Amino acid sequence: MEYYKGLEENRKWIFLGLIILSIFDIISTQIGLNSGGFEQNAVMIPFVDNPVMFSFIKTVAIIFLILFLEGLIWLLKKYNKYGKMAQTIIFIGLICGFVYTYVIVSNNVIGLLSKPT
Repeated sequence: MEYYKGLEENRKWIFLGLIILSIFDIISTQIGLNSGGFEQNAVMIPFVDNPVMFSFIKTVAIIFLILFLEGLIWLLKKYNKYGKMAQTIIFIGLICGFVYTYVIVSNNVIGLLSKPT
């Protein structure tokens, strides 16, 4: 199968999607916090009161994720291991996308439910 070619051609869209989801995560988290919600990620709790540091850490995390996926793609090219490894990278990208989507929806639901009536 030609998974690798599809990955090579479409990785910019995978990365762009992850970046957009990361931006929505930052925005929706701030909306949820401003609506009375709270941060559930134990690693991020110390930074929720500082939006600049919070955004910086989220940005660094997505950069590391993209660099990790890019490194896996480089290994694919170097060692000509197309099949299962390419499927794994695509799967990791999709899982990250689903997780980010869940977090964004969760942030907004918490924000909506926390609003006073």
